[in-house]
Amino acid sequence: MVSDILNLLESVIGTYSRKSKGNVAFHCPFCNHAKRKLEVQTETYAWQCWVCGAKGRSLYTLLKRAGASKAQLDRLQSILPKKRRKSVEYTEDVPKICKLPDSFIPLWKPNRKNFFWNTCMEYLQSRGVTLYDILKYRIGYCTSGRYKNMIVFPNYNKDGQLTYYTTRSFMRSNSAKFINPPLSRNIVGFELQLNWELPVILVESALDAITIKRNASPLYGTVLSKALKGSIIENGVKKLYLALDYDALSKSIDIARYLMNLGISVHFVKLENGTDPNSLGYEKMWNLINSTEELTEDELFDYTIKKSLFV
Repeated sequence: MVSDILNLLESVIGTYSRKSKGNVAFHCPFCNHAKRKLEVQTETYAWQCWVCGAKGRSLYTLLKRAGASKAQLDRLQSILPKKRRKSVEYTEDVPKICKLPDSFIPLWKPNRKNFFWNTCMEYLQSRGVTLYDILKYRIGYCTSGRYKNMIVFPNYNKDGQLTYYTTRSFMRSNSAKFINPPLSRNIVGFELQLNWELPVILVESALDAITIKRNASPLYGTVLSKALKGSIIENGVKKLYLALDYDALSKSIDIARYLMNLGISVHFVKLENGTDPNSLGYEKMWNLINSTEELTEDELFDYTIKKSLFV
C-alpha cells in the first residue's frame, strides 16, 4: 500500500529519496527548491516543506494543490487507509468576486465645488498623496453606505482585476478610522504596480506603500499571504526590503527568517517607535531605505534574542 501511494506521489510531484524515521523527501512543487525539502511521513502522511513552509496533514490536499487530476485524486482515495481518506465532493472552487462599493466615487475626476471631494483631497495631500498617486492607484471615496465618509484604496492584480480594497476615514466625526471589507487577504498588495525584477519593499498599509511610491507592496497587516509567498518564489525575487512598523518587530523577524531561508537578500528598515512610512514621508523613507544594509544571520539571531527590548 505504501509503495502504491509513493508511486502515485512520484507521478504527480516527481521522484523521492528516503529519509530517516521512515520519511521520504520530494522536490517541493510550491517553491521549486533545488534540493528535496518537502518531507512526507509514511505513517501519518503529514507533509511539510522545510523551505517555503507549505504543510498539511492530508495527501489529498498536497496532490490537489500540486495540480493532480481527478483520476489521480480518485486513485489516492482508493489506496489510502480508510482513516486517512478525505470525504470530498469534486466541485471547482468559485472565487468570490470583488467589487468596489456601489457608492464609490473616483477622486481623479475633479469636483472642486463638492465639500466631500475637497475634504478628501485635503486629507490625502496632508498625508503626502498627490494627484498622480490618485490616478496610479485609482483612489476613490464614498459619501453613503457602509463606507460613508471613507477614502477607498483599491488593490488590483497583475491582470488589472480588483482583488481587495481598504478604507480610511477622511472625517473626524467618523467613529471608525477604517473598515475592512469581508474579503480574503490572500492577495498580493498592489500587484499591478509591482516590477518583480526590482527590489520589492514590504509595508503594512496602502498609505505606506503609496508614500514610498516605487515598488512597494502593502501586506494589509503584518503577515505574508500565501499568494505573496507564491509570487515571490515564482518571480525569483532576489532582494526585499522590510519596512513594517516598530511594534511589528516580532512579525518582521519571522518574515525575514522565512525570506532568508529562500536565499533572498533581506534588508530590514529600522523605524523608530511611533513612526511609519507614511508619517516619515517620501524623502526620509528613501534615505532610510538607501542606507539599509543586508540583514545577516548574526543580526537576525541577535534580533531574535533581544526582540523583547524593542517591543
